[in-house]
Amino acid sequence: MDALPLSKQVLKRRLYSFLKPGGDGVELAGLLGSEVCDASYSIDREGFPFLVMEFIEAGSIDIILDNESTSLRRGGFLCYGPGSRVSMKVATGVRCTKHFIAISPGAGMDLESLQGLFTEGRGLLVERIPVIRVLKFINLITDIAGDPEMWEVLVRSIDALGCFLGLLPKKRRPEVESTDEAFRAVTRFISEHFMKLKSLDEIADRCGYDKSYLCQIYKRHSEVSPYQQLLRMKMGYACILLETTDWKVRAIAESLGYEDSLHFSRLFKQKIGVSPSQFRPEVER
Repeated sequence: MDALPLSKQVLKRRLYSFLKPGGDGVELAGLLGSEVCDASYSIDREGFPFLVMEFIEAGSIDIILDNESTSLRRGGFLCYGPGSRVSMKVATGVRCTKHFIAISPGAGMDLESLQGLFTEGRGLLVERIPVIRVLKFINLITDIAGDPEMWEVLVRSIDALGCFLGLLPKKRRPEVESTDEAFRAVTRFISEHFMKLKSLDEIADRCGYDKSYLCQIYKRHSEVSPYQQLLRMKMGYACILLETTDWKVRAIAESLGYEDSLHFSRLFKQKIGVSPSQFRPEVER
């Protein structure tokens, strides 16, 4: 099995190997791990060559899995494989503790129940599973993970965990499938037109949604409102212009759709923490 790409943005990590006995010794068939992720934790994976189960013990993490977006808290669970695209980011700057099991598909582990957690090769997101019960499975698997003589017991234990998870009622967020498409369409529209967009009303009108409904779907899928997303993009672009050009503040404000440069400067200071002139301390030319 190839080395598992692991994030370095963790405060503490424990790893245990699944050792499969063979004619020439033992083979690494997978890994069990736990991670305390720091506030900067972020991963983005596509074509990840393992079957992976992860669940959240503490904290919160924003996840996009096969175009489904959500925030998982304590008890949140996801399962993905080589056909999935997944990105994770610790939410709101708070530490997150999570556990994972990664299995090489070519390891020869008969894990029918784990395979059954996938639907047509897509990943699975579940909002809540019983943490204490799952931790008991994890503790059992941890105790026997590194002992090749316990290989068959290890395989059956992992399969039992997969069976347990597969039989749980799946507590997904209501309407997540229908709102996900709308959320992705609006975020894409804002990212393409942020320089000239000015208000929530304009975003809602041009995207064809009632603004209260638009705020509701953002509340489901994002930590910020659509207008806050717009401001983030405008002020982020303003920072780039301040760092890389000698444009006057008024010109930068106008390029971002603000006729009043003082209003732009107030918004910039609210978001960035300093005024545009303080962000670029050199005298404007």
